[in-house]
Amino acid sequence: MKQHHRNADPTAEGGFISVSAAADYLNVDPRTIRNMLRDGRLKGYTLGHRTLRLRLSEIDAALSPYGGADA
Repeated sequence: MKQHHRNADPTAEGGFISVSAAADYLNVDPRTIRNMLRDGRLKGYTLGHRTLRLRLSEIDAALSPYGGADA
């Protein structure tokens, strides 16, 4: 079973996680998460002036397979 960063707990902050926790969750560099935010694959939510969070359920949904030969 994959070990998740402690901030990637879906119950923490109502299912919202930081960019770095999302990167840990997907085992990618935080720049990859920022690129995904920039190109619209992921949606970010700002809390206050600079705090950016992502909804864990939306990360999972964005990376779910769709279409293809098996659909």
